[in-house]
Amino acid sequence: MLALGVLDPAMLQNLRTIKPEMLCQHYAQGEHAEPHPSPDRALIDAFCDEATTRNLSIEPRALEAKMLNRLIAELSKLAKKHVQYSPDLINDKPKFDDVNDYESINLLNELSAFKNFARRAERNVNVKNNEHLRLQICVAEFTKSKFKEVGKSGAQQYNTTLKLLLSIFGNDKLVTDFCGKDVIKFKNTILNIKSGRKDNGVEQTLGVKSVVKYLSNARQFFEWLIEVPKYIDTNPLKGVSIKLKEKHQKKRRKFEHEEIHKIVTYEIKSKKEAKKIRNAAKWFAIIALYTGMRLNEIASLTLRDIKHAEGIDYIDLTLYNGKSDNAPRIIPMHSKLIERGFLHYVDEMRKAGESRLFPELALTSATAKRDGPGSQVGNWFNDTMLAKIGIDKKAELDAGRLVDFHSARHTVVSRFKYQGVDGYIVKQLLGHEQEKDITWGTYSGREGTKLSVLKKVIESLDY
Repeated sequence: MLALGVLDPAMLQNLRTIKPEMLCQHYAQGEHAEPHPSPDRALIDAFCDEATTRNLSIEPRALEAKMLNRLIAELSKLAKKHVQYSPDLINDKPKFDDVNDYESINLLNELSAFKNFARRAERNVNVKNNEHLRLQICVAEFTKSKFKEVGKSGAQQYNTTLKLLLSIFGNDKLVTDFCGKDVIKFKNTILNIKSGRKDNGVEQTLGVKSVVKYLSNARQFFEWLIEVPKYIDTNPLKGVSIKLKEKHQKKRRKFEHEEIHKIVTYEIKSKKEAKKIRNAAKWFAIIALYTGMRLNEIASLTLRDIKHAEGIDYIDLTLYNGKSDNAPRIIPMHSKLIERGFLHYVDEMRKAGESRLFPELALTSATAKRDGPGSQVGNWFNDTMLAKIGIDKKAELDAGRLVDFHSARHTVVSRFKYQGVDGYIVKQLLGHEQEKDITWGTYSGREGTKLSVLKKVIESLDY
């Protein structure tokens, strides 16, 4: 089968055994033990019933599990031999035997599933045999010992960190099992904890000092495990640090092409979803993807900001008082934005006698004053829409990436870079400061690039 290429040698190489006594301990749990995948399930079930009827002190499942475990050991030896295998050493050309070889392939598939079962059984037995090493137990011992030394405030800080450890890794994680991957996961999680503050409608992550405190508290916990109960030999967080200049937002990623398509074609079908902000929910992300505008810049648009000159429709932000002195600018309207009916929506608002482009957004509420008028749309987009188009924010955070409304702006910047657009024009369109640019900054004053040139650049957003 290996010679024919019917069997992938990697399947054999990936098989792993566990100690037989682990399987015995697993099935010693009786009816609470998870049954293993078996190629002869019906037969083994019959043997179990017979053993129970006759009151025999044998466990057929445990016996078969040990046999399968042994079979995996023999196949692993075969996999090692295959590395040195050469077709030239065989004179007879191998032939495929339909019945026997198909049965062998099915058996290997069962063994692959058995391997996963065996690993789970091994972990569970390890936990039961090492109850004192469970994270939950160790945390309880640490708090009982340490909290007497650090006072109420220190205890609260430790408690926050330890609760986070438990929420990430679970109560049954053995402290001896912490590895590099766990450290990365913990670090990425604390880097993306929300601080409760918002900037331009986007929730901000913890500051560097808070992140460092989380790391310091967790490091002290593992250090205690080394020095007091002596459960571990090395601290998994030793040497792990945060650069003081590390900016969490730099971990924000752009939207991929398929995600962009889902965003611009998204339709709200539930009557309850974005009920009070339906128009804003429809247009905000599309505008952001085709202009690079910030959340609250879009929320602050008035109908007077939508203008036409030189045969070009554009958005006039020259009166906008934004994040920097360069926020005031003009942005030509992308043809895709027009094709999707944006100007028709603008006309509808004008006929309705509105002055603002999105009048449903509150300007004077406490939330709007604190987080900006676009915060309600940003919250809906980040918490609801992203999930509905298949973006798992938790998985992204675990991988060290942040995805939210502001990712649209990152997408625009990324596309401009890919198209080789001049950096000065990119900064002008996005309202970024022209840093260290004497020629364009100091001497040009407020002189801008021709509208037709900006239009051509905007059209390079070709997703």
